[in-house]
Amino acid sequence: MILSVGRLHPQKRYDVLVDAAARWRERTAAGGRDRRQYLPAAGRAD
Repeated sequence: MILSVGRLHPQKRYDVLVDAAARWRERTAAGGRDRRQYLPAAGRAD
């Protein structure tokens, strides 16, 4: 989760943040591994 507080002004460059978030989402969705292996056995919901 990313939180950013500020006025929506070109100087703040929120377009860069939105583009970076979209790229990160694409990378983790396409090539993401099964993260359940890192959870403790007691907390798994298989």
